[in-house]
Amino acid sequence: MVLKAKRRLRNSSQYENVYITQDYAKAIQMERNVLIKAMFLARKKGVNAKVVDRNLVVNNNVYNVDNIPENLKESSTLNSNCS
Repeated sequence: MVLKAKRRLRNSSQYENVYITQDYAKAIQMERNVLIKAMFLARKKGVNAKVVDRNLVVNNNVYNVDNIPENLKESSTLNSNCS
């Protein structure tokens, strides 16, 4: 219900710097952090990429934290965050 009303809050002049996002569990936040870094790396290479829930979508191919393509992995990030 709150997420449905976020547009009104975003367009409000009273709350200019407020935003609302999903509230994920800590483990999911860590997975998404890895996926988001891979998404930015893919976009830097000119590839269409986005993160949807616990998945990375690259050119309509869906990956999760366990099967990210090697060319999009940051080795230090994966080893430290997903233990």
